[in-house]
Amino acid sequence: MSLYTHKRADNVKWVIAFVLIAVLLVGMAVMAVKISDKDTTLSVSVFDWEIGTIAGTTGEELPLVHSIRMKKAVNVDGLEITFVEDPYVEYSLFFYTINEDGEEVYLSCIEGLSEDFDATTIPEDAKLFRVVITPGYDVEVNFFEIGKYAELISIVYNK
Repeated sequence: MSLYTHKRADNVKWVIAFVLIAVLLVGMAVMAVKISDKDTTLSVSVFDWEIGTIAGTTGEELPLVHSIRMKKAVNVDGLEITFVEDPYVEYSLFFYTINEDGEEVYLSCIEGLSEDFDATTIPEDAKLFRVVITPGYDVEVNFFEIGKYAELISIVYNK
């Protein structure tokens, strides 16, 4: 009888051990998800830019070599634009909405900004935005200078 009780106790210990390990793994997975969701803001990096501009009246991309523009439109929620250094560039903001087909539709722009952006001037229907940076003097921007101009302003937005 004592051998049977001993085997049964060992089985109970193994079941308890596996249940505790399963609970621990589930807890770690939940914690990992919560930690990854914590970072809710993104910033525009140097790699998000290309040479060119956007037409203020139509929102059409133009291959102008005197400016750099964001490659794609991003979420307008939580938009903050601040100058990292004394500005010797101007920037323009281009706002877009999304139609029922899921396509970007140009709304409007604010041109010639040379100070931190006040988010109260964002159009009500705007869902996305893009930025164009233009040096304050007439110069052709080459590929190696994109980072130099892009780092002059900090652009942060919500995921």
